[in-house]
Amino acid sequence: MIRPVIADDVEALVALSRMHAEYEKTTYEDTGQATRLHDALFKSPPLLYGWVATNSPLARIDGYMTAVVEFATWPARSIVYMDTLFLREEARGRGVGRRLIRALQAFAAQRGIAELQWQTPPDNERGIVFYRRLGARE
Repeated sequence: MIRPVIADDVEALVALSRMHAEYEKTTYEDTGQATRLHDALFKSPPLLYGWVATNSPLARIDGYMTAVVEFATWPARSIVYMDTLFLREEARGRGVGRRLIRALQAFAAQRGIAELQWQTPPDNERGIVFYRRLGARE
């Protein structure tokens, strides 16, 4: 199940962010991110949009994705920039990432935005293969 982030998810997002930092072999220092994430996600208009993947509405969050709407210089139009897509190890390879990306595509289409952009570390070979399978271009 893919659904938009709700306020009760913010602490889980922080925990998953710690896991994401570990996955990328870096450190995550808690400096009050929960408060700032809550503010960014739930102010009007939001600065950040987010979705979570769960097995049911009250189940543990298996992964999350966040994005922002920006204006890009080169195409001179709005784009949706995916800031983060992270899944727990046990959720990978089950189509969860693909469903999150579909939610992002629908979000962009609702806003009349045709282009999605993101970055992934060059050593994230598994992620690069995943994005290429979706038809991403470098």
